[in-house]
Amino acid sequence: MSLCESIDTLAMAYLDDELANEERRELDTHLTECASCRAEIDGARADQSLIQTSLVAPRATDTMRMRMVRALDAADRKSAAEATKTSRKRLSSFLLPGTAMLAAAAAILVFVGVNMKSNNMTAAVGSVARAGVRQQSRSLPLEVQGASTGAWVRQFAEVEPPHINTGSQLLGARMLPGGIGGHDGTLLNYQITVAGKPAVLSVLVIEDVKTEELSDGEEVNAGGRMVHIVQSDGHTVVTCIDGDHHGYMFMADELPVSELIGLVGRTSLVGRQ
Repeated sequence: MSLCESIDTLAMAYLDDELANEERRELDTHLTECASCRAEIDGARADQSLIQTSLVAPRATDTMRMRMVRALDAADRKSAAEATKTSRKRLSSFLLPGTAMLAAAAAILVFVGVNMKSNNMTAAVGSVARAGVRQQSRSLPLEVQGASTGAWVRQFAEVEPPHINTGSQLLGARMLPGGIGGHDGTLLNYQITVAGKPAVLSVLVIEDVKTEELSDGEEVNAGGRMVHIVQSDGHTVVTCIDGDHHGYMFMADELPVSELIGLVGRTSLVGRQ
């Protein structure tokens, strides 16, 4: 089996430094020559970094500390003056009396429960946009290129390539089944000209997207249509959803945000608006 065929299993072992010296040297040499395998390693590294970041324990926030203090104060008011002094002394050394400990524990449970629910919702909403940016910023080989791209996308991806503007050219496309937070996606690359300068525009079309899944970032008006500006991993994208639940993510690192928004505003999206 060639290295290209086994890169899926080798990627994590490579990143975790679990390969033998000879295997690692062989893979290092291969990576200097194979763009596809380099892209696979970069994607695995990004996924590994995301997992490691997610496992970092959150710090105690000012709100959490405030709720603990309020809970302790409420318990203290029910106690005698001497008990109150004792509880405050113990608080300063993190030795809480029984009633205060129960009140603080209750406050912590309420706070953690609410924030776990909030964080889970945020992760669910943000995962689609983050996954989209990660796929758009990877050096993925295109499955089709040139004049036949539009017909290929219509036939196999069952997506109508958005018309960008006069003078744009569809360079190529790639299908990403299940690759955008569990959604099927199609990546399209366009050659465009803005203010007389050429640039590459990446458009990601995502299937069956709910409104709340792609409503991250700041909402702005682009040519009479409300879109969102999302920033992730050093990239800026503009997102929107059409009436057929197709999500669109536009990214062109060469363009200022204002020009990217204007470009999206002149785009003809397919589906009921």
